[in-house]
Amino acid sequence: MDTIESQLAVRNKCEQMQKSIKELYEWEEQMKSANTAKVQPADNSEKKALPPVRSDVKAMSKFSEDVASLEKQDEAESESAKKKMMADAEILKERGNKHCKLGNYQEAIELYTQAIDTYGDNAAYYSNRALCYMNLDLFDECLADCSTSIEKDPKYVKAYYRRMQAYERLGESEKAAAECRIILQLSQDESELNATKRDLARIEKRLSDANSQKGASSPGKEKPPKGAKMDPMLALVKQEADKYKELGNKHLARKDFEKAERSYSKAISLFGDEAIYYTNRSLCYWNLKDYDKCLADCNKAIQLDENYFRPYYRRMQVRELRGAYQSAVEDCRKFIELTKDDKQKQTAEKDLQRLERLVKSEQPAKQAFVWSEIKKNAKLIKFIQKPPHLRSKKPLTRIPIKDVIPCPIAIDSRVLPPPSQRKSIPDAAIDKMFNNNTGERLVEPKEEINLEHLFPAHSNKLRNLFSPPTTPTEQRKPITAPAAPAAAVVSPPNKTTPPVPVAAA
Repeated sequence: MDTIESQLAVRNKCEQMQKSIKELYEWEEQMKSANTAKVQPADNSEKKALPPVRSDVKAMSKFSEDVASLEKQDEAESESAKKKMMADAEILKERGNKHCKLGNYQEAIELYTQAIDTYGDNAAYYSNRALCYMNLDLFDECLADCSTSIEKDPKYVKAYYRRMQAYERLGESEKAAAECRIILQLSQDESELNATKRDLARIEKRLSDANSQKGASSPGKEKPPKGAKMDPMLALVKQEADKYKELGNKHLARKDFEKAERSYSKAISLFGDEAIYYTNRSLCYWNLKDYDKCLADCNKAIQLDENYFRPYYRRMQVRELRGAYQSAVEDCRKFIELTKDDKQKQTAEKDLQRLERLVKSEQPAKQAFVWSEIKKNAKLIKFIQKPPHLRSKKPLTRIPIKDVIPCPIAIDSRVLPPPSQRKSIPDAAIDKMFNNNTGERLVEPKEEINLEHLFPAHSNKLRNLFSPPTTPTEQRKPITAPAAPAAAVVSPPNKTTPPVPVAAA
């Protein structure tokens, strides 16, 4: 055992020595690598071209030429990188222009955004993206891009023109006119100047009409007769507004009422003296359940053209919905008077009969209630009333109310404990009885039934009830033999036959 232990100790010491020598060699390699790394910058610094002595004219001129050539080379590299970025951005912009022409405005916005991320100093990218935002009715984003484009290039005319269009569609005519005046100062293109002059004349005409309507004492502006000729400038504006009206009609046919409402609003912002625009927009508000705006548009359409029959029917619907039946009857009569279509007249006559019945039966003057939204043909029902199909023709019978006298119950004092010792019924048991869950889940206590007072221990009643049944053989009484006399000798019993009791003769 001693020899084995000594061999193991020697082996461990050898392994430790090998490990320490290996670590020493690794440390040596690390020191050499660190020294070479420290020496390397000195070698590189010697290789660098140091500026020559100032007294050496030829060397100084050559050094300056080398420095200038290096700077030119760096500038050329930066210019080439910049040109490459601009070329990539232009490719993205052209792709965005194609999508914009096709009406794919969302794809065009993504491409313009990539172009801006590639090279963000071109004002045209922001202006083109603003056009897409304006076509999508995102006017806040459009105005932000126009402002950024103007910051990049204060003389970029298209950005001012896009911002003018956005202001005009938002109904801010004064800001739109200011943008037009800036364009007239900056632009040098005759076509741009002519288009801007037409736009400015249209906007100023709208502003003057709005001011005259505000200052006029009459409730509305009189519309020129149908045969009269319209101003050519107003005719162009009316033509452009009709385009938005047709677009709204398409959205209305698809039941896209929100887009249709925006299109009609654009048409009204361009030309606000046409009753049809307000009537069509009131239909959008009716389907969107915005009855206040629907009623306001109907009133405006009637104010512009009293002989236009459609707004009367829409206003009749709103008034009927709100319970103003008398006013709805007047609108219905006016609609029947103005319309020329037989089917519309028949429908309106049925509505008029229904409204007249409502006026007679409901008496809205005595009922002081105005609800914002009531279903059609709704009426106020008291809580004691029933619908017609549930009403009975028999008169109600009066039932006298009497106090119920509790029946006397004989309570055995031996069965029920006294009131002081009675326990309360748990809630779970009550819930189970009445099928009512109150949220509590209580465990019902197990009541131990003690019937000892019914069957006392000294009584045989309980024993007779629960004793096992007896057979008829067991019920027979055993035969008892009398005691035998002493003189009688009884033989021992046989093994094969059972012992039988024998009586003496």
